[in-house]
Amino acid sequence: VQSGPIGEPRSNLSALLTVLDTIGALIFTKDRRGIYTYANQRFAGNKLNEPFPRFCLGAVVNPGAEPLELQLIKLEKKVAAGAEFIQTQAVYEVERFEKFMKEAGRFGIPVMAGIVLLKSAGMAKYMNENVAGVHVPDTFIKRMADAPKEKRSAESIAIAAELIGAMRGLCRGVHIMPIGWERHLPRVLDTAGL
Repeated sequence: VQSGPIGEPRSNLSALLTVLDTIGALIFTKDRRGIYTYANQRFAGNKLNEPFPRFCLGAVVNPGAEPLELQLIKLEKKVAAGAEFIQTQAVYEVERFEKFMKEAGRFGIPVMAGIVLLKSAGMAKYMNENVAGVHVPDTFIKRMADAPKEKRSAESIAIAAELIGAMRGLCRGVHIMPIGWERHLPRVLDTAGL
């Protein structure tokens, strides 16, 4: 986000979005024209001609957060505000995700489960301690701890592929967050049979 001195408006679209919460941003972009006309006229002094670009509006949800009911209330508001699909926080517990999906199905929009590639047992433990609503099971932590350093990426790929396979019938897709391991994405997809 670019910003000028105090009191001067920011000069890009990101500046506008930083002042809106998720629901406000969804409402603001729902007609898909307002954001372009407002942002370009207000911040850049430009006027766009129709046809305006069409967005597919998405939002996030944390299926592992407690209480789940609070996440579902937030999700309902996001859908009412215009969300057309959902991406989740990292999912490592398929049973918990399945429970979430049974409840979230009533909103009638696609859900993509989040998959973060684990780099080490330490990373998994860190996520358990510091990332709200994310719990990496001890079995995955042990697998990562037992893998020799040169085989950790292969073990991470195997875990991701297992999760993708287990969630295949539960949601419309996955979004894989490799966090610096983008080079491993083709192997994740191949191993998962995608």
